[in-house]
Amino acid sequence: MWVVRIVFFLFVLLLGGCGTLDYYSHTILGHLSLMADRESIDRLLENDGIDPGLRDQLQLATEIKAYAVSSLSLPNSDSYTQFVSLRKPYVVWNVIATPEFSTQPLQWCYPIVGCVVYRGYFTPERANTEARKLKKKGYDVMVGGVRAYSTLGWFDDPVLSSMLENSDTYLASLIFHELAHQVIFVPDDVGFNESFAVAVEREGVRRWLTENGQTELALNYHQTQNQQDTLVKLMLNAREELDKAYVLDIRDQERRQRKAIIIDQLRQKYRERQASFGLQHGAWFSSELNNAHFAMIATYYEHVDEFSLLLRSSSDWHGIFEQVSELSELPSRERKEAIATLAQDTMVKSISSP
Repeated sequence: MWVVRIVFFLFVLLLGGCGTLDYYSHTILGHLSLMADRESIDRLLENDGIDPGLRDQLQLATEIKAYAVSSLSLPNSDSYTQFVSLRKPYVVWNVIATPEFSTQPLQWCYPIVGCVVYRGYFTPERANTEARKLKKKGYDVMVGGVRAYSTLGWFDDPVLSSMLENSDTYLASLIFHELAHQVIFVPDDVGFNESFAVAVEREGVRRWLTENGQTELALNYHQTQNQQDTLVKLMLNAREELDKAYVLDIRDQERRQRKAIIIDQLRQKYRERQASFGLQHGAWFSSELNNAHFAMIATYYEHVDEFSLLLRSSSDWHGIFEQVSELSELPSRERKEAIATLAQDTMVKSISSP
């Protein structure tokens, strides 16, 4: 069945005419290779010769998936019932680019999924080649490794070895996040899609840890999210300052100077808080930091606060998903306003409840 789907998907891409055959062949062959390497997790768990550490991780992935379905109303699909060993740290490398004097990312448009603000490659070499081309054209560029991606229910997404290279909490966050994309996906609105998935991931992990009696881990997770939120706010504030500098009626050289000053000030603010942030984002601040990084942060966190408020307000996530689905059908501008209004109404009800 998955072969039929990918042949149909290729046919749609060719009809769309919105990109090169070279790129499409790269991504389709990459995904075909991934699908061909899948192994049933149930069969692997029955294998006495499996590495004990891998057995524990796959068993945990199975339990996380079951919790996602039974307690978070996430899809009861065959996703995360199979495993793929990648023999590389990431499954995909995304390229994000912006103009030199803008934090608005370039968009690449595709059939079915619409326009997105990144372009993914199954090898770092292909991603870095694309990044170099964009840099030569004057764009700010970042390349970031991705440990998992969602096919939005078109295929049964497997557990990847790249997903197992961190903590148990991280594995849960990835599974909840990617399953959330199967619930809600709006073509041409990456900010809506990713913010929703991040909120589901965060609240899902919090509930999973709490309900499993992992009180200390839940507290640590909460503290980590607070630290991350602080860093995100620093990044978004700097992005706002950059946006103001870019629209000034000044020469480009002065814009570059102001850009450098704002980024240096951000680095200093990070250094002042580095002990509390840990090393999670240290690589960003010890190397090049440009508009593309700010664009990526804005994409993933635009509506997280609003969606998180909705999810915390009720245990009936199925009902909340239906509300969000209704919002997703609105035009873009109305959708953004409706999210804010719904979150505000939820907050008012929460405050006024006895």
